[in-house]
Amino acid sequence: MSRLIILLALLGMVGCSDDSSPSGPSPNNSTNNSTNNPTNNSGSNNTNQTNQNTSNNPEDMGVTEDMASDMPEPDMAEDMEPDLPAIEDFPCFHPSSETGCPEGEFGGGAMFTAMELPEDNSCCFDFNSDGATDNRLGTLLGIATSLGFDVNEGLAEALQFGDVIYVLEFANLANTTRDSEFDLTFYTGRDTDIDFEPNFAGNGSVYLRGDAFNSEMPIDPKWQFSEASLSEGVVEASGGTMLLEFPGLLEEVRIQAINVRLEANLSSDSDLAAGGRVTLSQGKLGGIILRDDFYGSLNDASKACECLNREVYDQRASGTYACNSTLADETACQTALPGCRFLASSQYCGVLGTLSGNVDIDTDGDGDNDGYSFGATFETVGTKIEGIDPF
Repeated sequence: MSRLIILLALLGMVGCSDDSSPSGPSPNNSTNNSTNNPTNNSGSNNTNQTNQNTSNNPEDMGVTEDMASDMPEPDMAEDMEPDLPAIEDFPCFHPSSETGCPEGEFGGGAMFTAMELPEDNSCCFDFNSDGATDNRLGTLLGIATSLGFDVNEGLAEALQFGDVIYVLEFANLANTTRDSEFDLTFYTGRDTDIDFEPNFAGNGSVYLRGDAFNSEMPIDPKWQFSEASLSEGVVEASGGTMLLEFPGLLEEVRIQAINVRLEANLSSDSDLAAGGRVTLSQGKLGGIILRDDFYGSLNDASKACECLNREVYDQRASGTYACNSTLADETACQTALPGCRFLASSQYCGVLGTLSGNVDIDTDGDGDNDGYSFGATFETVGTKIEGIDPF
């Protein structure tokens, strides 16, 4: 206590040592210590001027404009920056060499339970930077639907019963909230048993099809994203490739999409370890299908039709395609599968050929559009990836 009293006394002496301080009372009748302390006229030239004033007026307390200007201004941006809570990494996230962690070649899996390609521009991304959502393939599918061929209906049924299985694998994803970089890969799959119902509920397991790889040893997937990140539980990926199929209409049509983007919400209870299950919701997909790949796939389908057994689309010098189906083809395919009947019809096949000039994306920068944009919504449940299909 005595030390405190001495310290205060010393501070008072220092604060009153400048003879430049006014010796009279301030205009507001406050009492200035300089008039009551004879030592204040000691002639000291202390530059640190501080008058001990009992007034609450800043001017009477010796606060000058120069002193105010010397005070550092608060950093508003720093004060307004939100404090992000610390995040603990998921224990044993894949790949992990920690003792006791699950082992396996593949990380957490997410299996598609729904996927729909809107027949308008309501989804999902802008690929040509014109400020509008691009989905030219949806327009083509809308025409097919008007002709009695519903692609989305066939895809929904195939996903529900496991005839088509799409899987996303997550690797090097450390937690379910924020991660600036991880690995996201797209696969086609097959159920590990004959009962698909548990899979659709998120309790099943899948094999990855062999045709999802360029080679099995070493593992070299065909379809993956060049960039993937997680921010506040939202997955964003770009620079991807994936497979599009049209089951129930044209079984042989399997087209690789490029420049694929993805956005989806990641469930906080996802298991990121090897063999774990990852759930995504409110997903959006978008990408580009090259025109040559699209019509080349249709020709593969027509060659597989016994009633046709040939390519029904001829490429013109302009890069567009024309249908060569005849009335005889239509007659020969009357009892064939829906896809073969579609390709054999000079009307339906012809309409699709006419739309070959309706490409909307220039993928190679030569000034000529050569691809169709597409968008799709999707949902997933978790699935355990058992490995590559042994059969």
